[in-house]
Amino acid sequence: MRTYHFKPVLVTNTPTIVGVLPPPLGNNMKRINIKKLDKAWSETIRQYGMCEVCNKTSRLNAHHFYSRSIMRVRWDIYNGFCLCVGCHVFSSKFSAHKTPAEFVEWAIESRGKGWYDSLKERKNSLIKYIDADFEDILLDIEHYNL
Repeated sequence: MRTYHFKPVLVTNTPTIVGVLPPPLGNNMKRINIKKLDKAWSETIRQYGMCEVCNKTSRLNAHHFYSRSIMRVRWDIYNGFCLCVGCHVFSSKFSAHKTPAEFVEWAIESRGKGWYDSLKERKNSLIKYIDADFEDILLDIEHYNL
């Protein structure tokens, strides 16, 4: 794992949503870099080649387990699931968006409690990425081995 130039933000015991940052402005990461990282992340997740739920190989989507608004895990490969369009958004019987509680249960059962606890811990740490981090994050995404 690379060392990023982010500025850590202290987390307190206040009842706030932890991990959510406002849209990038000022000296934060430029929108164009965010879009490039989003695209690279999505392509890497979809390289799995089939839906992790039903094994279909067409119309694949990349799904964030934790919302992409949580910058700390937005480009974390372990925060991604390769899903067909049905298992992602369309099926009312089981899909990440229409039956989220069932999806969370399935994800933890599928990947394990250790995966869930580790991702949740990373999600709960606040980070403010800056443009100097762009290349390192992109390299991490592109060099991830599925």
